[in-house]
Amino acid sequence: MKRSGRRRDTRGHRSPGEAPLVASVDDDASVRQPTRRLIHSFGYRAEAFGSDEEFLSAPCVAQTARVRAADEATGEIGLQQRSPK
Repeated sequence: MKRSGRRRDTRGHRSPGEAPLVASVDDDASVRQPTRRLIHSFGYRAEAFGSDEEFLSAPCVAQTARVRAADEATGEIGLQQRSPK
């Protein structure tokens, strides 16, 4: 059966069998991508961001199960102050 090309809105929900999404927020590019690859090597989906503002404006924010944030990367928005809905 051919798919219509339209994707269902799954924000905040992952498909059955799909690995949880872990976001890494770090302003150091030399750490950001290796950390993303390390998280991915454990079987999780992984995204890397350079700032908390970048993460919070990303389309995947509602799907994120966990966030790994460097202390230096948390800015005026403050990831530690954002709680899940």
